[in-house]
Amino acid sequence: MPMNEDVREVLRRHCAGKGPDDYVFVNPETGKPYLDLKKAFRKACQLADILGLRWNDLRHTFGTRLGMAGANAFEIQELMGHTDVRTSLRYEHPVSERKRAAVDSIIKAAMQERNRQACNKSATDAKQPAVRLAVSA
Repeated sequence: MPMNEDVREVLRRHCAGKGPDDYVFVNPETGKPYLDLKKAFRKACQLADILGLRWNDLRHTFGTRLGMAGANAFEIQELMGHTDVRTSLRYEHPVSERKRAAVDSIIKAAMQERNRQACNKSATDAKQPAVRLAVSA
C-alpha cells in the first residue's frame, strides 16, 4: 500500500527500537498486538466528540478524495482492494475544473494533430480550408 511521507514518519517513530518480527501497535496493558480496532475506533470518536462516524465512512472518504484528486477507477480499484471496477466507479466525482481540463485537452490534441498534418504537407499541396474551433472560457 503506497503511503505519504507523513504516514511513513509516524510508522518510523512507532517502529524505533523494534525488531523485524515485532508488532508495530501493541496494547500497553497486555503487551499483545491489537487484533480488533472497533472498540478503539469508537473510543477515539467519543474522545473527539464525533457522533455517527463509522469505519466505512473513512474508506468512502478515501475513495472520494482519490477520485477528486484525479485517480481513475482502475487506480481507485487497486488502492481500495475492490474486485470489480464498477464498485470503484462510484468514487469518481468529476468536478467542473477537471471537466473543463478534459475538454481543453481534446481541443489541444486536435490543434496539435492539425499542426502535425500541416507540417507534413508539401509546399505544392492545395491549401486546406480554415477549421473553426469553439473554446469555452
